[in-house]
Amino acid sequence: MDEEVVANENTEYEILTKEIYNCLLKADGIENVDIKHDLKLPGKSGCIHQIDVYWEFRLAGEVHKIAIECKNYSKEVSIAKVRDFFGVIYDIGNIKGIFVSKNGFQSGAKKFADYYGISLKEIRYPKDEDWKGRLKRLEFEINLMPTKLTGVYVEPDVDWIINNGLINSEKEKSNIVFPTRILNIEMLVFDEMGNTITNFLELESRLPHDFKVGKGLKYKFDYENAYLDSNLGRVKVKWIGFVYDILNESSSIILDANEIVNAIIKDVKSGEIRFVNKDGTVK
Repeated sequence: MDEEVVANENTEYEILTKEIYNCLLKADGIENVDIKHDLKLPGKSGCIHQIDVYWEFRLAGEVHKIAIECKNYSKEVSIAKVRDFFGVIYDIGNIKGIFVSKNGFQSGAKKFADYYGISLKEIRYPKDEDWKGRLKRLEFEINLMPTKLTGVYVEPDVDWIINNGLINSEKEKSNIVFPTRILNIEMLVFDEMGNTITNFLELESRLPHDFKVGKGLKYKFDYENAYLDSNLGRVKVKWIGFVYDILNESSSIILDANEIVNAIIKDVKSGEIRFVNKDGTVK
C-alpha cells in the first residue's frame, strides 16, 4: 500500500479518536476541554515526544493530563508498542496514558498495561457481537389511508349577491367563478367582518374518514355566515362541498442502528462498550 495512503488512514483514525473522546467528555459533563491532535511535548530527558491525542482539565484544583496513543493496526498490538508508549509518558511525567487500537491487544500488552496503569481501549466500527443484548435493527410497516381531493364545489348565496348588485338575476349565477382548484386548498373562508374563520386545508382535514377505502365520496359544510373571494369580489356562500377518495397506502420503515453509529469505544479490561452516534450522542 502507498505510504501516503497509510499515513492518511492513520491520521484519520487519530482524528476519529479525538472526536470520540470529545463526545465522551461532553456526555460525562466535562466542558471547555481543548482536545488537541498531533501535539509535541517535552520529556524530562530533554526529548520531544509526539502525542496523537492530548487533553487536560482542572478538577478540584488539580490539573489532569491525558495522552492517547493511536494504532490503526489490522492486527493486535504487541507488548513492544505498549512499552514504547510507557517510556513516553514516564519521560513526560504526571500524565495519564491511554492506548487505543482498532483490533485489540496481545495478552502480554494487556498484562503490561494493567500493571503500569495504562488504559487500553478499542475504537472501531461495531461488529455483530457488539450488538448482543442491544436492539440493532427495527423494521415495521405503516398503513396509511390518506384523503385525495378530486373536486371542490361552492354554492353561492345568489340572493345576497343580487341584493349587493354583483349580478342582476339567478340566470347570471354561472358568471360567478371561485378559484377552487385542487392546488388552491389553502383558500380562505371569511365571516362578514372579514375575519378568517377557516381555510380549505382545514376543511379537508375534517372530511369524514372511517378508515375504509372509498372513491367519489361527497361531503359539504353548510354556513350561515361565510364568504369567499371570487371573480366578483368577496361574496357570501351557502356551502362548500368536497368530492374525495380514501386511499390505502403502505410503506416499510427500516431503522438500522449501524447507520447512526459513528464508532464504539470498548474498555479492554472491563469489556464495557459505549456507542458514539454520528450526532455526538453517547449510549
